Amino acid sequence: MPNSGDGEKVEEMVCPACGSQEIVFDEERGEYVCEKCGLVHEEPVIDPGPEWRHFNSDQRQRRSRTGEPAKVRLPDKGLSTIIDRELRDSSGRKNPHMQRLRTWDNRIKTASSRERNFQQAFQELEVLASKLQLPEPAKERAAAIYRKAYEKGIVRGRGIESVLGAAVFAACKDTRHPRTAREIAEALNMPDENEILRAYRVLQRRLGLHQRPTEPSDHLPRFASKLNVSEEVEAKAQEIIEKAKEKGITVGKGPAGIAAAALYIACILEGERRTQREIAEVAKVTEVTIRNRYKEICEALGIDLHP
Repeated sequence: MPNSGDGEKVEEMVCPACGSQEIVFDEERGEYVCEKCGLVHEEPVIDPGPEWRHFNSDQRQRRSRTGEPAKVRLPDKGLSTIIDRELRDSSGRKNPHMQRLRTWDNRIKTASSRERNFQQAFQELEVLASKLQLPEPAKERAAAIYRKAYEKGIVRGRGIESVLGAAVFAACKDTRHPRTAREIAEALNMPDENEILRAYRVLQRRLGLHQRPTEPSDHLPRFASKLNVSEEVEAKAQEIIEKAKEKGITVGKGPAGIAAAALYIACILEGERRTQREIAEVAKVTEVTIRNRYKEICEALGIDLHP
């Protein structure tokens, strides 16, 4: 029996059993209940309000019957019909006519060139996101940017891959999960990351993207995890990056290169040596870049790696 905290009191209702006016509405069960004697006055009651998931004071989740939210990275945003491959009708029996319905349903979904473009692009986005290990927010943001780019006519004449790569590059910046243009190009099997960077500059100009510059610290946890170094090494590398920023060494330098060089120095100082090649493969920068950056950092901070 719900108490007064579980439901709303209902005015002008009287319990036919005990005469009490303490009638409450139990939202979870959809019932009008008398608080005094526990009589269920009326059931089931249709609640016209929204059914979002929420938690009560006991942190118990109340179930809702709503479906999944719309997903930007699906061509139809996940709002269209789905006919299962088992081809069962509403009674649960297999119906040979369902195959024809399923075929036409799929054709209707991709009837326009816009829908076909989105279908191809978002299929590639799923594969790309899997290779780059991107979280859900980054995928949704990339899909939203790509949709805007298509509506502005940016995709036409540039190809899906370059614009999609640029959208992912921008989305990763927005969601603080940065990936380098080279990483994205390799995942898309593109020979040159400059195509992505050119498309990204077009997106910035045409869509008015105003993004915070990527910091070396944004790349550091991912590089450290892939290199399997200790927390002490990661903390030391972070300290080196902060000191380098104070000295102004990071200005105009690639953040991935700075993070890679700081990790290289930290590994030597903490006795967990990693070769420049190992770090370069993880950071997707050249060994020359690591050498140049670590020499600049050591000289500016007075670090002697070869006492």
